[in-house]
Amino acid sequence: MTRWSWMALFGGRLRLSAAAVVVVIVIIIAGASLPLFLINFRTISVDEVSSVAPNGSGRVDLQVTATVGELEVVFLPMEGEAVRVRSNVQGSSNIFGKDSPLRVGITSENTTDARGGTQSVNVTLDTYAPWPNYSLRIVSFSIAVNENLRTSLNLSVTTGGISLTTARGVALEKLELNSTAKGAKVSLDNGTVLDGDIRIQTATGGSALSWNNLTVVGDRSLTLIESSGPINASFCQSAPMEGSVNMTVKDTLGEVRLRFDLAGQAAARVTCGWSLGDPRVVDRGGFSGTPTSFSSDNYPSDSHFRVQVNQTIGNIRVNGRWTP
Repeated sequence: MTRWSWMALFGGRLRLSAAAVVVVIVIIIAGASLPLFLINFRTISVDEVSSVAPNGSGRVDLQVTATVGELEVVFLPMEGEAVRVRSNVQGSSNIFGKDSPLRVGITSENTTDARGGTQSVNVTLDTYAPWPNYSLRIVSFSIAVNENLRTSLNLSVTTGGISLTTARGVALEKLELNSTAKGAKVSLDNGTVLDGDIRIQTATGGSALSWNNLTVVGDRSLTLIESSGPINASFCQSAPMEGSVNMTVKDTLGEVRLRFDLAGQAAARVTCGWSLGDPRVVDRGGFSGTPTSFSSDNYPSDSHFRVQVNQTIGNIRVNGRWTP
């Protein structure tokens, strides 16, 4: 082998050794940096309260949009506040995570609709916490609405659940609710006045509705839609309801359970349609019929529930009781 051949071979080995050293250095740096990605050592703790004052119209149109989390809406007696928003986010982050992954936006403006002047309040709750930069244990929001204001609600959670509880004297002019993952739980408590339509739509997680002695203004619609989860709705109406409710229940994959406990002038009729499932109706007194037509003995009445259930895959269970 010539001198030039030996020099070329030696130089190639040097270059190979230098490349190996670089690779080792990169591996060492990557190994040292890995904990910065995986170890969450910064504490995330957000507990914020914001509110808006009423505009004097006596009405509020509240729209809430949340990207992630559990949303709770309640009605309370509040002095000098139309809407109060409390945000709670708890968890941790690594070196690349910002101090707070939450952005809260609240706007309020005076508007006019078909019923007159109102206060339009828009609340956005944007939580952006991608893994591995963040690890969140709690993402929850509690919104209180002044119970003295006639209220329209439009609530939406992209990934999470919604719970809503009314109170005596609350007047609902509209309720629209959309949630995924953890569904919805709605309690319309004794003394609530329904002066608008209700639409509750959930993608997964199911929905639960509790109706307890409402006053209904005129003829109203109530729609429950679920794609892959159960629907449970319970109606207790012994006080005069005054108006009527046209109800539609649609479930693609999941069980539908309806219960009616009625008295006096309140009446109900349930019509079921299904593709694959086992529909059953149970007369607990004062009801009769089959799944295709199950009604209280006093139906039709001026104050009544007229219900259409459409089920694709899943069982239907309807319980009914009516007492004079």
